[in-house]
Amino acid sequence: KSAVKCYDKALAVRPDSIDALVNKGSALHGLGQYNDAIACYDMALKLDKRCAMAIAYKGLSLG
Repeated sequence: KSAVKCYDKALAVRPDSIDALVNKGSALHGLGQYNDAIACYDMALKLDKRCAMAIAYKGLSLG
């Protein structure tokens, strides 16, 4: 949970950080919050539709 808070702080400073969005999604996935994780990956993909990590992790979260 503390990782999610750290990524929230990073995104408050730089909301267009694809790395922070993907990493927050990964942390949420680890907590079993799959829908929230997918939302993070979707935001990252809006910024870069070719972001391989967001695509891969979104697939994992979708099951």
